[in-house]
Amino acid sequence: MKKNYTLSLFTLLISTILYAQDVVFDFETSQDLLGWEEAGGNIGSASIIAEGLAIDWDGSTTTNRRPRIKTLTANVNASIQKYVEISIINNSSVVDRIRVNHFKGATGEDPLSAAGSNTRYTIISVTPGATESYTLDLTDSEWINYDYDGDSETDMDHIWIQLVTATGPNGPVTTDSSVDGNVIIQKISFLENLPSTERTNYTFDNTSDSEGFIGTNGITLSQPTSGEIQLDMTDVSSFPKFEQQPGFYNVNADAYKYCQVTLRNNSPKDRLNFVSPEGGNQFSGVDITPNDNTSKLYEINLNGGTNGQGVPFFTNWTGTQATWALQIVELNPEGGAPLQSAGIVTIEDITFATVSLSTKDVTQTTIKLSPNPATDHINISSVIPIKMVEIFNLLGQNVLSETNVMQRIDINSLAQGAYIINIQLVNNVRILKKFLKK
Repeated sequence: MKKNYTLSLFTLLISTILYAQDVVFDFETSQDLLGWEEAGGNIGSASIIAEGLAIDWDGSTTTNRRPRIKTLTANVNASIQKYVEISIINNSSVVDRIRVNHFKGATGEDPLSAAGSNTRYTIISVTPGATESYTLDLTDSEWINYDYDGDSETDMDHIWIQLVTATGPNGPVTTDSSVDGNVIIQKISFLENLPSTERTNYTFDNTSDSEGFIGTNGITLSQPTSGEIQLDMTDVSSFPKFEQQPGFYNVNADAYKYCQVTLRNNSPKDRLNFVSPEGGNQFSGVDITPNDNTSKLYEINLNGGTNGQGVPFFTNWTGTQATWALQIVELNPEGGAPLQSAGIVTIEDITFATVSLSTKDVTQTTIKLSPNPATDHINISSVIPIKMVEIFNLLGQNVLSETNVMQRIDINSLAQGAYIINIQLVNNVRILKKFLKK
């Protein structure tokens, strides 16, 4: 018995050595810099305080400031550790982005060189004045191990953390000489896997829970009302994104090939794109009505195929996907990059479905449902007579159908949960709306 125990312990130790563990820099607990140091960008200082690693700068210079720290000994296994989670106390009123820069040592160039041709970066939006954790997906063609730094190990060693804003082409912290700054990094974790929960419906019912989403490229999120999330877009980017972070939820991309988004569009944006989670600039989209405050449901086909110019949509919407994004753009009528424009889009619901709800264009008119949530019946308010009503669950299954509807539907037979109601008017216009059965 003792011999077997010893063998098992030995096997466990060998396994621990052979299979890399998460690389965690916990500055708050260790009270140590852990190999990180100041790396320029007009940083004032990087020092350890009770809450973690404090990065400070003052307003003594008007040049572009991009305070950054670096490590030359990260010892990250880039082949399997594809995510970095950063926990910060953002005491700055201007820092709304974090860049994670890494050096392309595998190209044969000197990894210590800061030249742009030798580096790649991943960026994420952060909330000024907030204490939060943010997760970045580091997967790209250059996030790979290298052995050009002379330490005899094949790994990813040279990494920068940089504090920037969305203002200016190079992302300066600020050009206002009166603005001081302080950001405290509590923990930096390079992770192999992120735990996530399968989810196919996002309802934003809790005003303090963005359900794993962040705004990037000029989008600020707010939740003033239960049941929706507001995307306030500035004109700093042609490609504002509403992005699901890894580590929260996942979807079975092999089964769910349709994304249905209910929104109100108080902006000039006229295109909604579902962006590939794995790079390659792959996306699929649908036209949306600009400057329209009515609630409309739009469906995006994620099955693949090509657009009118023969360009493929998705080839990688497969397997289990834990990160994806919606991109809201204003197409340029003269071609080229989309236009930079500001406005507000309010998203009421996002649902992944296994089948399309309609073969026709999904549209909305002035149809209202009440009560919503409902218990035993739904009233449908419509100035146009209703020809037929179909109710679908979130798997796309038809659970109730009625013809010659007199604007009142009995739903006592339905289980509690969320449903989509497909209302066909006598003029053959179809309207899709979501409701909850209590």
